[in-house]
Amino acid sequence: MKSFATGYAKALSTSSTASSFTAKTPTGTEPTGNGIISFTQSLQVPNFLELLPYGAGDDDDEFSMRVWAWRQFRASNLWIPKLLCEVACVMCTATGVAGTDVVATERFVDAITLVFGNDGESVRRLSPGSNLIASFLVDVQGAQKIELDFDMTTGAPTNANALYAAVY
Repeated sequence: MKSFATGYAKALSTSSTASSFTAKTPTGTEPTGNGIISFTQSLQVPNFLELLPYGAGDDDDEFSMRVWAWRQFRASNLWIPKLLCEVACVMCTATGVAGTDVVATERFVDAITLVFGNDGESVRRLSPGSNLIASFLVDVQGAQKIELDFDMTTGAPTNANALYAAVY
């Protein structure tokens, strides 16, 4: 069995500073904007997204992150959200690099705890601790769009974001 994976991209153009999760309900408006990853331009959607959460703050600051799937009702403008997972993230000493997409003041996470989701099946975590970069794979379940939502109330980070790669 072979897989194809894209390179990493930033999930949000501007990192989230949200102090709570946003309520998601069905909508007649196509989801767009910061934090929406769209696969509507292609007939093929990935099997999984690999996500590497990171944020600005101190070592051991924590934040939470939800991954939502959006799928359009056939031949209609109705979009239905589905919560795929929620994870709690702990930032570590591993940082980005000055002048790159993840800068030296932004910290990757080394610990990811699954709050909601099917661990080992629809969500696969790599959570090594010890200041090694953590990531997780989430099954997108055929979604046309994925939305990432953040909550800073679980710790004291300034903001949070994630890198993602599509795995086909």
